[in-house]
Amino acid sequence: MNILRKIVFGKEYKDQLDQKILNNKILWMFVMVLFIWNSTNTVSLMNIKENNRVEAQFPPINYMAGTQVIKSNSANNIHYMAWGMYHIIGFAKFDRENIQAKFDEVSNMMTHERYVEKKPSMDKFIAGIKSNKLKSEFTIYNDEWTSNVLDKKNEYGQEITQVNVEGEVKNKFGGYDDGRKKCNYWVQYFRKGGRTHVQDFGTSCF
Repeated sequence: MNILRKIVFGKEYKDQLDQKILNNKILWMFVMVLFIWNSTNTVSLMNIKENNRVEAQFPPINYMAGTQVIKSNSANNIHYMAWGMYHIIGFAKFDRENIQAKFDEVSNMMTHERYVEKKPSMDKFIAGIKSNKLKSEFTIYNDEWTSNVLDKKNEYGQEITQVNVEGEVKNKFGGYDDGRKKCNYWVQYFRKGGRTHVQDFGTSCF
């Protein structure tokens, strides 16, 4: 009887042990599949984040209230207005001693192609300022800031936003005072490849 009991219960124990071993194997296979899937998914997410990285560029001095929203190839109006106010306010008063630095502040945000294209006219303007000993002071009308998307896209296929402001300028050429006149400054911006660029800039004050 004892021998029979050992045979019967021994077989049941062996069957239970085999079942536990099988269950463990299945569990480990499931854990490995989850591990491989999670590792692959993590790498994919890292690649997605790397490929969609956006560089956050904001003006050193922010004169514009509100939240700046930027994407890889676009930005909201507040972002462009913030840059436009920073550049134009910084450019509003210059003379022959600091005119080069004023131009550099704006033109450094141009793409290489646009800078090369714009440089001859910038150099000519700067040379005229220095030779005529010009001092210029632009008084901005507080409520005259505007920002508009231009009808046509630029050579990179991106939308251009132009920031404009009106005011009065007082120019002195050497000892000659040219008086005051109404005029405007404007700067054009666009986003490309995660960066904010200057498309062009100009004024009617001269």
